[in-house]
Amino acid sequence: MYGINHELGIFRFGASESEVIFANSQNAWEKYLSLMSLEGYLSEEVLEEVASKEDGFTEAMIRDILASNAHAAKSEAVEQKLDERFDPLPNYMRLQIDEGKNSQSPKE
Repeated sequence: MYGINHELGIFRFGASESEVIFANSQNAWEKYLSLMSLEGYLSEEVLEEVASKEDGFTEAMIRDILASNAHAAKSEAVEQKLDERFDPLPNYMRLQIDEGKNSQSPKE
């Protein structure tokens, strides 16, 4: 969960993309709680994985994770992943995520 990338000179605090990729209906609640505990600090790569996740997490879980990380709404890559979903999130959930454009997450 924690680590230092010496090449990039950054401290990585948070979940890995694999934590999201391997989320399924049996461990989704555990993964969801883990991601929500890092609210505001998830990497853009993790947020992209969440946005494109079609199974495992419920739509509400996806909305909650993205909405609790305001920088998700400002990421073109995350927005693109949401647009490319086979089963798109309802418009009201997209609007809730987009509210992050008007605020800052601790990571910003």
